[in-house]
Amino acid sequence: MNIDKEVDKYFQEIPDTFRPILTEIREWVHTLFPQGEEVFAYNIPVYKYKGKALFSIAAFKNHYSLVSQDKNIATEIPELANFIISGTTIHFTPDKPLTKPLLKTIIENRVHSREQGR
Repeated sequence: MNIDKEVDKYFQEIPDTFRPILTEIREWVHTLFPQGEEVFAYNIPVYKYKGKALFSIAAFKNHYSLVSQDKNIATEIPELANFIISGTTIHFTPDKPLTKPLLKTIIENRVHSREQGR
């Protein structure tokens, strides 16, 4: 996976309290999704597959978000039932973290959805 310098800058500028967890998630994405493309768009890191946005990650005041870009993700991945989901956005916190296995499931689901034209 390519490393986007604007994403590096984003990570340097987020508050110290958010950086370790979001950095770990970024590293997981690079490991789990080597065929992806990392870009900086909409002022956040976005991960693309075959030129189309698959998901993005971001830090906000009281939580982190993974924007799945798929309104069906909550019904397709039962493990997300314990998370707050708003539209296509999955909210998580240090108390209710996104795990590497769950991120792997999300990525696999999103790649499959893109392959199906969604």
